[in-house]
Amino acid sequence: MLSTLHKSENRFTHQNGASLIEVLVAIVIFSIGMLGTAGLQLSSMRSSQYTAKSSIAVNAAQEYSDIMQTTSAAITLTAAFDSNNPPSEPTTNCVGTAANCSSEQLFLYSQYDWWKRLEATIPGGRVVVCMDVAARVSDQLTWTCDATGTAWVVKVSWITKEKTTAGETFTAQEGAPKFIMQVYGRNKVIGS
Repeated sequence: MLSTLHKSENRFTHQNGASLIEVLVAIVIFSIGMLGTAGLQLSSMRSSQYTAKSSIAVNAAQEYSDIMQTTSAAITLTAAFDSNNPPSEPTTNCVGTAANCSSEQLFLYSQYDWWKRLEATIPGGRVVVCMDVAARVSDQLTWTCDATGTAWVVKVSWITKEKTTAGETFTAQEGAPKFIMQVYGRNKVIGS
């Protein structure tokens, strides 16, 4: 009986917990899972930022369309705009009931105000408003405008990733537009 007790004691003394190798394997598997979770979280944040900027671009294009709809047709024909060459601040303030502005002054003030608010919400971005029949060339969005047709478009881009390579910062202006929306302003002078 003593020899049976001794054999059963030896069997239990050899297995007193997990080995160091088993613990290391578990830590490696857990670490890989945590890296995957962190990558998923980062991807989700980037997608959220892109969606927020897209929403701002849609609202800005709709607002510019509203500005064009409330402006006379002759003035709207000069509505082309490029943020690389932004408008200067209007000399006439057209805000308030006491403001006495012509249609052209009101349009220029509205365009400038629109640009300043867009510049604040999409820093480093680029905006082009123009007449453009072919916003795509070979399935690529382009900044160039052909200035033909009757369709006005708003083209917007923004910085998606601030990254430097060889000392250069990639900005929204280096790539193609990320968003193009056709807006409907008064395109032709009636009777012309």
